[in-house]
Amino acid sequence: MNEIASIDSEKPVSLLNIIAEAARNPDTNIANLQALLQMQREVMADQAKIAFARAEWRLRKDLPQIPKNGTIDLGSKGKIKFARWEDMAEVIQPLMDREGFTLSFDTEERARDGGGSIVIGTLTHIDGHHKTARFSLPLDSGPGRNSLQAAGSTLSYGKRYVTELLLNIVRRGEDDDAHAAGIRYITEAQKNELVNLIRETKADTVAYLRAMGVNSLDEIEQKNAAAALNALLAKKTKMGVKKNEGNSS
Repeated sequence: MNEIASIDSEKPVSLLNIIAEAARNPDTNIANLQALLQMQREVMADQAKIAFARAEWRLRKDLPQIPKNGTIDLGSKGKIKFARWEDMAEVIQPLMDREGFTLSFDTEERARDGGGSIVIGTLTHIDGHHKTARFSLPLDSGPGRNSLQAAGSTLSYGKRYVTELLLNIVRRGEDDDAHAAGIRYITEAQKNELVNLIRETKADTVAYLRAMGVNSLDEIEQKNAAAALNALLAKKTKMGVKKNEGNSS
């Protein structure tokens, strides 16, 4: 009985202990030791992915809708409200801190279509796993902006869009007037289809959103869903035609 209790109370030998013992043994085959180390790396990576997924689920579950406190003046097309980066960061930062997430950004030069920036966002968990998202933006050279202000505005746009992609953030009006009025927006599946087409066709996202009269894909109404989709499908078809013409020549 004492023997069984003694065995049950023993802690399972970890892979790290096995690696340590193997490393101390002069007869250990180097190839076997390397295989053990690789196995340990894979185990740690899998554990980090699981921890990331669980923390991400908790974070997304508690994320509120982001208020749209900013305004964009489209001239003759009127004005539209948008969620400023400052408002978004204020909402998400405490939740990310709670779940052990950090959000970092980098940029690359956007060589096509008149320049601009590609904003890259990285969501990293404290256990090491991370994922990234990229968003291509033209230089936001609005009225009265110098080059430095235009670059800053472009980065601010990019941060918001990349963060929305990483965290699946929803933006709505402060009082949700549209919902009260019975306005229906595109579904998550429709939004994902548009996102995939934007990436596939390398569309100018800001120009596309402005053409649709919205500031984010979440703001596209169901009545405009077909037009939003067809615009990107037409671009995709045009790209295919150009590619075929290039191959035939």
